[in-house]
Amino acid sequence: MAARKAGYKGNYPTLRSIGSENLTKPNIKAEISKRLNETVMESDEVLARLASMARGFDISEYTELREIFEINDKGKEFLAGYALWINLEKLKDEGFSHLIKKIKNVRGGIEIEWHDPMAALVHLGKYHQLFTDNLDITSEGEIVFRVVRG
Repeated sequence: MAARKAGYKGNYPTLRSIGSENLTKPNIKAEISKRLNETVMESDEVLARLASMARGFDISEYTELREIFEINDKGKEFLAGYALWINLEKLKDEGFSHLIKKIKNVRGGIEIEWHDPMAALVHLGKYHQLFTDNLDITSEGEIVFRVVRG
């Protein structure tokens, strides 16, 4: 309960009353509003994020194929295979790290799951009403019934 976390003492009804009273104080209301505004994502930012996800980026600009060497039982180095290295720091510096949905450790490296660009396109298309089906039923040139789906 917020009143208890703020340092107030008492039973539940008392703390509830204090909390309710505090919410009416202008300075507390202003601080709550300020903090909410700092965390809330405006619609323009949502659309910009979706557009960024839909556009994606060229992953080859952030990857490098490297040779992996191992040493055999005779102490001689040999080519054991190849590994794909992803420069996450460059990805972050250039503003694309938000496109990563999940990173997890797997045997032999990491697995990266990216946000789905097609899903972002669908959300943008719905926002711009690109996928609506309109059906107008007319009688003598006047619309008497309209079905709009979207």
